[in-house]
Amino acid sequence: MPTELNRRRHLSSTGSIDYETFDPTFHCKEIRIPDPVTGSGQWHVQDFDRNFGHSLLADYNDHYMSDFVLHGTSDTNFKSRLLNDLQMSVRHSVLDEPIDEAVCVIADTDNWTVEVASSKVMGISPSGCTMWTASKLVADLIKSVVENFKLKMSAEFG
Repeated sequence: MPTELNRRRHLSSTGSIDYETFDPTFHCKEIRIPDPVTGSGQWHVQDFDRNFGHSLLADYNDHYMSDFVLHGTSDTNFKSRLLNDLQMSVRHSVLDEPIDEAVCVIADTDNWTVEVASSKVMGISPSGCTMWTASKLVADLIKSVVENFKLKMSAEFG
């Protein structure tokens, strides 16, 4: 005599048995995360999208920080750490697919030079970087950020 447990195990072989559906969220409890700006407890997806993008941007720092997509630094000896980070991002991808190449654009606002550091160029060039001429648009953008900084204005304003 088959038990109820055995019938449930073999549901795929019997299409006529009606079984109850299981809701995995039945015992879950939703917890609201307060908005750090207002602290009101109200949270919206639009706020997350806006704040997530801003969390990838850093301010001007005296040292290189590998956790950000864009930041300024006065550190001039950061290229070896940057190239190491590029190599690590290729070897240990956080994406589902392997990464073929990791690159970083280095804009020097003191000398008005642009370099592209690449994980692939490291095997060809000891510096791991290739010099590029900045386009007029990039030069104007960098100049705008520098001028805003001199005026003590946010770079987002320009």
